Amino acid sequence: MENDKPIIVHIGILVKNLDKAVRFFTTLPGVRFTEIYETKFKREFVDSLEIPAGSIRVAKVYIGNIGLEIIAPLEGEPYQKQFIERHGEGFHHIALLYPGKADAVDRAFLENGFKHVWTTELMDGRIAHYYGMDAWDGPAVELMDAWPKTWPNPEAGTDANA
Repeated sequence: MENDKPIIVHIGILVKNLDKAVRFFTTLPGVRFTEIYETKFKREFVDSLEIPAGSIRVAKVYIGNIGLEIIAPLEGEPYQKQFIERHGEGFHHIALLYPGKADAVDRAFLENGFKHVWTTELMDGRIAHYYGMDAWDGPAVELMDAWPKTWPNPEAGTDANA
């Protein structure tokens, strides 16, 4: 695995006010805004314990070929709201693409004593795992195995429709 180089898909940033954050980032020259959408979680788990699922608003902004996933809690008590209450706004995770190799990276995390600190099941059945040193402290990593259709970015030099 040491010769495998990941592709950064996006950097997750948690905020309280999504509109203000989008205005802030898109004031920077060369930053490109693409969309805002809402996501409702079917189920959420922190450290393998189920928490009340909530919903979020997400904005996609690109700096060159790297996406910023700007996330604001919307309804309920989603993990993001609880994280902001504990730590404030700011960097939360980095999403890395390991084409065809995410399972091997997952095994490496687990073999080294790291675990899924947050898992979410979306209403459409998709599941995302976030790995970290601790659920509430430190950065997290979201692993992706294929280029996600939810992050189309032709500037990335990767087939956005894979």
